[in-house]
Amino acid sequence: MVPIASNVIYFFSAYSCWGDVLSDFVWKKPVVCIFKERSPNHEADPFVVVKAKQLTISKADDGKLNGDLQDFFTLMGDADYLATPEGEADHYVLC
Repeated sequence: MVPIASNVIYFFSAYSCWGDVLSDFVWKKPVVCIFKERSPNHEADPFVVVKAKQLTISKADDGKLNGDLQDFFTLMGDADYLATPEGEADHYVLC
């Protein structure tokens, strides 16, 4: 499993219904669009699009969200940029 960078902000429709009953959300074969976070002018087009075998989002005891992408490949954009020093300084939104 590949951990999702800590500088990524997670927005999922499931977040609003997150309860104490479930500790993990798992999506099989998701397509994940990654946008650069820009306020107040939000991005309309994704920066990177990846397809993964599985996406797992879990909630830690302290309330933070953690995510893992398993076996992903890039459909569009430059996913390698996310691991560069410039890319690590940016913030992202995943959909």
